[in-house]
Amino acid sequence: MHSDDAGFDGRDIIRNEKRVIGSFCYTDADFAAAVELVGHVRREWYEVRPLSEGVEAFTRLLTTVPTTIKTVLVPEEIA
Repeated sequence: MHSDDAGFDGRDIIRNEKRVIGSFCYTDADFAAAVELVGHVRREWYEVRPLSEGVEAFTRLLTTVPTTIKTVLVPEEIA
C-alpha cells in the first residue's frame, strides 16, 4: 500500500490463472460492515480449524481437492 511495488509476479498470476482480489477499509464503519457480511457466508463454503493445524491445512491443499473453498484458522480456545 505504501509503494508502487506490489511484490508479486504478474506472469505467475496469468500463467496459473490465479485471481487476486483486494479490499481496504477506510473507516471503522467500513470495517464493521465487512465483519457483518462474514456472518452471511454459507457454512458449507468453509471449514474452521485450530491455528495450530494451519501448516497441515494448507499443505493438504497440495495433494487433495478440498471440499470447501476457504479454511479459517482460529485460536485454540475458539476452535
